Amino acid sequence: MANRLSPVPSGPARLGGHDDVEQQDECQLAQETSLPNVPQHSFPSADMHERKGKANYNDSAEAKKIRKLGAWDGSSSARVQEILKKFDVQEGDDVKYEQVVSLLEHATSGQDVRSGAGVGASGASLNVTGSFMRWMMVLALLAVVVSLGAMTGLTWFVVSTIKDVQVGNANALVSKSTGEIVRTDVTDMQVVDGVLVGRAAYRQALEYATMANGAKDGKPLEASDTSVTWQRGGAVDPTSVGVLRTATFKGNRQRFSSRVDIEALMELNYVYIESGTGAQLALMVNGVARVPKDDSVWGSVVRIISSAGTLTLDDTIVHFSSDVAPIFAEAGFAVTSSSGARRRLLAGQYTLYGYFSSIQNITSFDPVDVSKPKLPTKDYAMQLAVFEPCTLPSAPTVDRCLYDPTGAAATGAAHHRRRELLATAAGSSVQPVDLPGTTIDAKTGERFMVHRRRITYLGKLVRSVSTYEATPGLQRVSVMDTGSGAVSEWQEKAHPDDTELDAADARGYCNSYTLPGEHLEQLALLRDLSAADFKYLGDEQKLGKAARHFTFNAKQPAALSGVTGADSISIEYWDTIDGFKPIAFELTHPTLGKLRYVVEDLKLAVTATSLAPSAFTAPKPEACTVGCMPRLGSAFSVPVPSHRWSELGAGKRRSLLSSESEHFHAQQHASRWLLADTASSSSAAAGSYAAAAAALCSAEPTALPGVSLGGSCAVTWGVRASKFVSVSTTCGPNGGALDKAPWLKLGGTASLDTCSATTSGCLLGSLSIPGDVASTYPTAAAVFNGLGSGAVGTLKLCGAIDQPQRQACMLGASASPASVSAAASWAGRVETYAALRYTTSAAWMSEAGFESYVGVNLGLFHAHHSVGAVDMARDTYFSGTAAAAKLVTAAAPSVVNTAVEMIRVGDVSYPAEYYAFVGYWGEWSSWGYCYVDAGAGSVRGIPVKGLRVRMDAHKPAPYDNTQLNAVELACSDGSRVLPASGLAGIWSDFATCSAGAYVTAARMRVADPASDGGDNSAANAVEFRCSDGAVLSPDQGYEGSWRDWVACPSDAFVCGVRLRIQPDQGDSGDNSAMNGMQLSCCRSGSSAAV
Repeated sequence: MANRLSPVPSGPARLGGHDDVEQQDECQLAQETSLPNVPQHSFPSADMHERKGKANYNDSAEAKKIRKLGAWDGSSSARVQEILKKFDVQEGDDVKYEQVVSLLEHATSGQDVRSGAGVGASGASLNVTGSFMRWMMVLALLAVVVSLGAMTGLTWFVVSTIKDVQVGNANALVSKSTGEIVRTDVTDMQVVDGVLVGRAAYRQALEYATMANGAKDGKPLEASDTSVTWQRGGAVDPTSVGVLRTATFKGNRQRFSSRVDIEALMELNYVYIESGTGAQLALMVNGVARVPKDDSVWGSVVRIISSAGTLTLDDTIVHFSSDVAPIFAEAGFAVTSSSGARRRLLAGQYTLYGYFSSIQNITSFDPVDVSKPKLPTKDYAMQLAVFEPCTLPSAPTVDRCLYDPTGAAATGAAHHRRRELLATAAGSSVQPVDLPGTTIDAKTGERFMVHRRRITYLGKLVRSVSTYEATPGLQRVSVMDTGSGAVSEWQEKAHPDDTELDAADARGYCNSYTLPGEHLEQLALLRDLSAADFKYLGDEQKLGKAARHFTFNAKQPAALSGVTGADSISIEYWDTIDGFKPIAFELTHPTLGKLRYVVEDLKLAVTATSLAPSAFTAPKPEACTVGCMPRLGSAFSVPVPSHRWSELGAGKRRSLLSSESEHFHAQQHASRWLLADTASSSSAAAGSYAAAAAALCSAEPTALPGVSLGGSCAVTWGVRASKFVSVSTTCGPNGGALDKAPWLKLGGTASLDTCSATTSGCLLGSLSIPGDVASTYPTAAAVFNGLGSGAVGTLKLCGAIDQPQRQACMLGASASPASVSAAASWAGRVETYAALRYTTSAAWMSEAGFESYVGVNLGLFHAHHSVGAVDMARDTYFSGTAAAAKLVTAAAPSVVNTAVEMIRVGDVSYPAEYYAFVGYWGEWSSWGYCYVDAGAGSVRGIPVKGLRVRMDAHKPAPYDNTQLNAVELACSDGSRVLPASGLAGIWSDFATCSAGAYVTAARMRVADPASDGGDNSAANAVEFRCSDGAVLSPDQGYEGSWRDWVACPSDAFVCGVRLRIQPDQGDSGDNSAMNGMQLSCCRSGSSAAV
C-alpha cells in the first residue's frame, strides 16, 4: 500500500484540530490504516517524501481517494482519534505523517505490529507491551503443563498394564491378578449375541433383512439395490452372514525324526510325506508314543496314531501294519512286499514333514544325513554268504550246480566238465543231483550256489577264509601282506579264527608267492572309493531289515583277451539304518552274471588279540602233510560225495579262548591225573607202545607191483604190516609226459611213508591244455591263455599222509599271479592241480586239470569267481582198480574175526552191541579198526593197546563247554586209529596197557542233560580196562557219573570203536561234542597178532 500513498508535506498533525477537511481526511486515513500495538521502527524522513513531489500531492489520485474516505461519522472520528492517540508516544498531540506512512508500509509487508509500541524520539524501533507477552507466556506454560500431564498419564498406564500382564502357558497375554486372557477390541468387529461379526457385513445383512421383511409386507425389493444382491434369494439372519471366519492353523512345517522328544511331539498336528516321484499324503495326528526298541537307530521308536492307523517312525524310516499299507500304495508310494511279515516299510525316496503348533529346539528335528554310506575301511572282520549263479551268461544251457552221482571218470579226450550237466540231458539215464549249497531264489526262481567267506583286515594284512557245504570240515585260507606283497595260501581243518589248530589236524595244498609292487599299486587303485559316485535311492526293506539303498560304480580290472569285461560296474549296496552296517552287495557282471554278497556278520575295530596268534602266519612246510584232502577250488569243483571231511557238520564255529584253554587245561589235567592211580603203569606202557611203533616203521617194506607213470618217472611202491604205504617217485630233470596224461609233465624226486608219517621232496609239474578244450570251454581257456599258459600252467606236487584212510598222496595246486602282468593280475586267476594217491592195493591219479577265475572288484574287497573247472583226468588208475582201493578205504571194512555174542530173548536171538554209552545227541562216525590185511579185500582185527583223549578245558559260564571231544586208539602193532576228531580241545598223552596186555572193556563218565536250558557237555571221560586188570584213564573229566563197564567176551579183545559226535551247533547253539561210544570185539586167530 505504500506505493499508493504519495509523499505529503512534513509537519505535525494536530490531534483534535480539524480546521481543514483534507487534513481531517488524511488523519482519519492514517488512523484507519494503523494497527494497534505496533513495535517501534525507524521510518523514512520527511525530506525524502518532499523530494518525491510534494507539490503534486493534492492533485494525485491517491490524495483524492484519501479525501474521499473522510466522510466519516462521529463515532468513526472518535475511534480515529483514539488510534492516533496511541501513536502519540510523546503525548505532544502531534503525530508525524511519515510515521503513519512507514507504519502502513510495514503492515502491508506482513509485519506484525503489536499495540503498545512507541516510537522513540529517534523513531528507530517499536516495543511489545508487557501485558501481551505475559499472556503469551501463560498460555505456553499451560500448554507445557497439559503435555507433561498427558505423557505422565500414558506412561503410568503402560507401566501399570505391563505390571499386571504376563505371557501364559499357551503363549497368550493374561492378567497376573485375575489370570484372565487380555481381550482387545477391533473397530470393524462387534459382538452380536456372543458371536464376533464384522460391522459392515452385519449392517448390510441387517439392511437386507429389513428390506426382505418389508417385501413380505408388500414392499418389493428394488432391482437397482446392489448393496444386498449378494444375499438375495431368501431371508438372511444378520448374525450369521457377518460371522468372523478364520483358517485352521495346521502348524509350522518342519522335517523331523524319531529323535524329537515326546513333549515336542505333543505339538504335532499333521504328518506330511512326499515321495521322490511326486506322491503326497497328509495324515492328521491323534496321538504319539515313544517305545524303547533295542534294534532301532536311536534306541527307541515313535508310534504316531494317525487318522489312517498307527505309523512307526525309526529315525526317518516309516513302518506300518499291513492294514495301513494299501493307503500308501493307492497314494502312489512304494511299499515293501509283505512276504508273510506283519509290518511293512515305506520304500524308495521320500521326505517326512511334521506340522507343529510350536517348535522350541529345531536342531533336534534335523534328520541324519543319509546321502553317503559309511563303509568300513580298516581293522574289521566280515562274514559273507556269496551267491553265484548256477548258469553263466556265456553258457545259458549249462547248470553248474548239478553233478553226476555215478562219478563217471573222464577218459581220453572226453574231458569231464565237473558238475556242468544239463538238467534234462537228452538220452541220458543218469538223473543229475544238486550240489550241496544249491539254493533257489523264491521270487525269481533263479538257481544259485552259496558258500561262506570271512574277510579280515588288520593293518596291512588281509585274511580270507572260504568254506563250502560239500566239505564242511575243511576251509581254504589266503593271507596277503599289502605292504610287502607276500601271499600264502593253504587248506586246513575248519576252525574259528581265534583258535589254534592241533598239530595233528589236517593241512595241505600250501602255496606261497610274492606280488610285485605294480600288482599292489593296481590293487590300491581298485580299492580306492574316494571318487565313487554314491547315489542314495531311498529306504526299503532288505533281508528283513530296514535298509538304506545306494548305488555306486566300482572300477574293474582290465579284461583279459576273450573274456567279456567292463571298465566299471554299477553295484547296489544296502546298509542298516541303525549303525549303517553293510547288509548286502549285488551286481551283474558281463561274464559271471548276477552276484550277491550278503553280510552275515561284521566286527569292527578288530585287534590282533581277538585272533589266534597264527591267524596271519602260513603253516610250515612240514605241517602241510596231514591229510589227503580234496582241493577246495570253488563251490562248483569240490568232489562230491565227500563224507570223509564232513564230520564236524555245517554251521558257524563257536568261539574259544584257545590260549587260556590250553593253559587252564594243563593245570587241571595234572591235578586230576592223580585220581586214576595209573601213573606208573601208563608211563611204562607208553614206552612199550613207542618201541612197538618204532619197530613197525623201521622194518623193510614189502615191494608191491611197480607203478608205471610213463615218461621219465620211476616209482617204488611198498607196504608195511599190510597197511602202511611207502612210495618214492623219481622223474627226469626235464620232466616227462605221463602215459595216461600226456598233457602233464612231471620232474624231480619225492617220497613219503605213512607209517612214520614223513615226506620229503616235491614233484614239479607242467600242464598244458589240449586244443579241443579251448573250443569246448572257451571262457576257462581264455583266462588260462590270457594270463599266459607258461606262467599259470606250473604246479608243485608234495607228499601228504592220511592215516585214518591208510592212504598216501602227492597233491599240488598252484596259482602264480606274480608272474603275470600287473594289468592282468587282478582280472583273472588260474589254478592248476593234480593228485596222485596210493594205498596198499592201488595207485591212481584222482584228479588233474585247471580251474579258471574272473576277478571282481567291489572296492571294499576283491574276489575271484570260478568260470569253470576242467578235469582232464579223474580217477585214472596206474595200478590196481577202483574196487580194490575202495575196499581198503571203506568206512566199514569186512573184519573176518569179529566176536559177537548172541542174546536170546524168547525164541529170538539178537547180536550183542557193546555200547559203553549210547549218548543223547549226534551222529555215529565210521568204525575205526586196528587191523592187518587178510587178503581178498578183507581185514583181520588186532587188539587195541591204549588210547588218548581230546579234552575241551572247562570254563565258567557263559562259555559253552564240551569236555570230552574224541578218542584215538593205539594199536598193538604201533599204529593209531582216529574215528573222529571232535570239535575242539587239547590231546592228552597216550595211556597204554603193559607189554602183553590189551584192552578188553571200557566205561564212560557222562553228564545228564542239563535242566532249564543249561549247558550240556554229555560225555566227560572214558576209561579202558586192560586184560591184566589195569585201568587206563587219560583224563577224569569234570562232571557226570560213571556208567557200568562194558566188556568183550572173555576170549575176545577190543579191536575197534566208533564214536557218536554232535555236530557244531553254531554260535547260538549248545555243543556237547562226544556223546557215546560203541566197541567192536574180535577173537584171536592163527594170524592174529596179540
